[in-house]
Amino acid sequence: MGQPQQGDGPAVWLPHGSAITKSRTGMPLLHDHLLVSMKAQRPDGALGAVHTEAVFENVVAASAFYKSW
Repeated sequence: MGQPQQGDGPAVWLPHGSAITKSRTGMPLLHDHLLVSMKAQRPDGALGAVHTEAVFENVVAASAFYKSW
């Protein structure tokens, strides 16, 4: 793996009000949303796209890491 580069951090939010998903019984299905920017700062200072194939290959590990917090 390469050196971590600077970029935007993730944003996390919980839906509220009418945006809460409900089960068939009407109970709220509590969940959160995570938005991750797919850009990072390159060593030359320019912004570039993150290699998404590597991100999607590691989505299970990323999910476990997120849930461990």
